[in-house]
Amino acid sequence: MKNSKLTWILTIFLTILIQACATPQYKTFYNYDPPTTAEGRSCTFQCENTKMSCEQLDQMRVNNCQQMAEMNYQNCETRADTKYNQCVASGQKYCAKDWCTKQECEASSQCDNQYQRCYSTCGGKVTSQTRCVANCQPN
Repeated sequence: MKNSKLTWILTIFLTILIQACATPQYKTFYNYDPPTTAEGRSCTFQCENTKMSCEQLDQMRVNNCQQMAEMNYQNCETRADTKYNQCVASGQKYCAKDWCTKQECEASSQCDNQYQRCYSTCGGKVTSQTRCVANCQPN
């Protein structure tokens, strides 16, 4: 009885998991039409420079976050090991090691948004198109 119930639950779980994997995935693509004036085109170069600076700062933030996350994780592991070893050494029957997780570090998406606003302000035209890139349904 228990085995058949477990099989049924596992089947439902796997079905849901497979369906989630088959969900269409979309990505937005951008097209940049340059400004018509020389001043506008010069302005877009400033936008490029600003975007590169933004991306460099963003990468530095991610690198710092990753270093801090690693240090915090290692400190947690050390404390957990010490606490567990003290528990075992004290002769307690049930000792469990604390669970440590590592913080996720992601870049912000603000640089692209700022660049697009800057590009438009310079007289350029930014258009976007969202397309299916994986698990697409046939039309």
